[in-house]
Amino acid sequence: MKIIPKSIITFLSVSAVATVSAATSAAAAAETFSIKGTSGAVLSAEPVAEFNKPWAMTFLPSGDLLVTTKPGKLWLVTQDGNKQAVSGLPDIAVGGQGGLGDVVLHPDYATNNLVYLSMVQTQSGGSARGAVVVRARLNLSPAPVLNDVETIWTQLPKRMRRGHFSHRIAFGPKGSSQEGKLFITSGDRQEQKLAQRWDMALGKSSG
Repeated sequence: MKIIPKSIITFLSVSAVATVSAATSAAAAAETFSIKGTSGAVLSAEPVAEFNKPWAMTFLPSGDLLVTTKPGKLWLVTQDGNKQAVSGLPDIAVGGQGGLGDVVLHPDYATNNLVYLSMVQTQSGGSARGAVVVRARLNLSPAPVLNDVETIWTQLPKRMRRGHFSHRIAFGPKGSSQEGKLFITSGDRQEQKLAQRWDMALGKSSG
């Protein structure tokens, strides 16, 4: 998997968001530019902030963003591009394809302030590692911080390899039979034989 060393987040005229590779920080100050789709659609985009290896993002009800970066930073980003690091993250094992991963809001975030994040951690500080999903309460004032951090899922068994963690997370769509359920993808950790076993989480999705 190719990792883009630097990226900028751009706001699009259709209220979508894209990441665009950038060679220098000067690109973040560029003027509005166009992105043309393969079917001919053209979007107008405006760079607002630059990140080192961004992994995932989600919108807050206010329109601000939470952005994760693989090296282990969680950022609060306003619509005008101001960035604040969110404190309170647990220890993260960064290396290979591992690091800080996904971020999603609880469906009732507006009332409970719960966020869910995935990341890679080592086993008791050793060389074996695996993905985990944590739940935390996000407080934005006076400075953004995660409180009440709790691990709710662990990828087992922990392995020595540093790839194929996966750890995408998503809630079931509102109005569906899966509403309110949390789904987690667990990579095969580059060990296909173990991924075929039903008594292991590798190569599976959990709900």
